[in-house]
Amino acid sequence: MSVYFSDLDHAVFFTLSYSDYFNFPLTKKEIHQRLAKVWDWRFLIGQKLTTNKLMLKRDKALLQKSLESLEKKEKIASLAKGKTVYYFLKGRQDLVGLRSSKKTMAKNRQSAINQASNYLQRFPSIKAVFLTGSSALNNADLDDDLDFCLIVKKNTLWISRFFVILLAKILGKQPQIDAQAKNNNKQAWCLNLWLDESSLDIVNRGFSIYQAYELKQMRSLFDRDNLKEKILLNNKQFAELLALGPENEPNLGSKNKIFDYCLWLVNVFFYALQNIYRYLLFGKEDYFINLQQAHFNQFDRQEKIFKDIKNKMKANAFSDF
Repeated sequence: MSVYFSDLDHAVFFTLSYSDYFNFPLTKKEIHQRLAKVWDWRFLIGQKLTTNKLMLKRDKALLQKSLESLEKKEKIASLAKGKTVYYFLKGRQDLVGLRSSKKTMAKNRQSAINQASNYLQRFPSIKAVFLTGSSALNNADLDDDLDFCLIVKKNTLWISRFFVILLAKILGKQPQIDAQAKNNNKQAWCLNLWLDESSLDIVNRGFSIYQAYELKQMRSLFDRDNLKEKILLNNKQFAELLALGPENEPNLGSKNKIFDYCLWLVNVFFYALQNIYRYLLFGKEDYFINLQQAHFNQFDRQEKIFKDIKNKMKANAFSDF
C-alpha cells in the first residue's frame, strides 16, 4: 500500500536527511529556517536552474502538521532534552546526545577560534572573516580543523593569502595531508574560501541548496563593512532555494583606478607565484581559482550528500524525484 506524502513532507524529510548526513538533529525552528522554498528535487540539487513548481507554504502551523504526520508514519522521530525538542530520522535518537557533546566541545574550541580571528584582524587587507562548515554550527569534533571564508580588499586576494599562509606555517596552524602530521596539528586553519570584495558571487561553486546552506550558515568573526549582507545580496539567486537575508542593493563604495591597477599588478605576481608552487607540489588540482576568488573545497562532496539523501528518501517510500 502506497503512502501519500505532500510536497512539504518531502521538503521536511529532505531537510532532516541533509542534517542527518552531518549527524545533526534539528529543532522545529531550525527546520523552518533550513526548509527549501520549493519541492523540486532536480532544482534543489542543481540539475536545473529554474523550476515551475509552486512555492511551498512554509508557515509554522503547516510545518507542525507535517512533522506530526511524518512521526505518525514512523519516518522521523523526536526527543526532548531539557526544554528543547529535537527532530531526526527514525532510529537516530543517539544524535541528540551527540549534539549536546559537540556543543560542549565547541566551547572548548572557542579559544582557538578567537586566536585565529585576532591574528587575521591584524591584516589591513582582510575585511571580514567568517567561520564555516561544522564549526559554524557547533558540530565539529574537538580537534577538527577550523574552516574559514575570508573577504579581502579589491586586488589583494593573493597578496593576503601569501602572508596568511606564511603566518599559519609559523604558528603551526596549516592543515596537513599526512595522517600523523595531521594528528599533531590540531585545530588547524582551513582557509577554504577567499573572495575579493568586488567579486562576492559564489555561483562558480555551483548552484544548489548545498551552496545556499553554506551561505546561510556562515558565522561572522569580524566584519568591517557589513560584508555578510553584501555576500547575500550578490547571491540573490540562491534565495530562490532558501530564505537567506536582505533584499536591498549593495553599496560597493568608491574606486581609485590608479591605485587599483598597481595592486592588481602585485596581486597577479602573487597569484602566479602561488599557483606555480601548488602545481609543483600537488600537480593539477580540481579547484576553482582566479584573481578574485579561490575555492579550495572538493566539488564532489555535494554529490555524495545528495546521493545519500536520495537513498534515504527512496528507502522511506518517498518517490517524487
